[in-house]
Amino acid sequence: MEAIIETDTERRRVKRFLFPDDSEITARISIHGQEDAVVISDILNISEDGLGFSFKINPNPSLKTGDRFVIKEIRGFDSAEFLVGVEMEIKWILRYNPQRGARSGCEFAKKSEVLREKIRRLVDHQMARSLDNADGS
Repeated sequence: MEAIIETDTERRRVKRFLFPDDSEITARISIHGQEDAVVISDILNISEDGLGFSFKINPNPSLKTGDRFVIKEIRGFDSAEFLVGVEMEIKWILRYNPQRGARSGCEFAKKSEVLREKIRRLVDHQMARSLDNADGS
């Protein structure tokens, strides 16, 4: 399945790359104050502002808007290893399907220009690869 690239008409101030449904990119995250408890989540998208995640409806530990966490590991996306150790905050959670789980939007807690530039290059590279694949190159 092809990745989806958002257009300028979607009113976002930064580009966001949506990973294909079959990409199997996951993150292990550790919630502040519950460092021993780890949640495994699928990464749905990435932008300079943050990441979109999908996780089980009732993960243990439970997650709520405002929680902060640290990315402990990323699997299936080697070029994003620089995100390990980055702190994030859950901005919203959408419970959408009991069988598939919930989605969340999370922002980077500390947005340094170095981090933004690394993500910008990563997003641009992923978009270029998707366009090349769509063209059959």
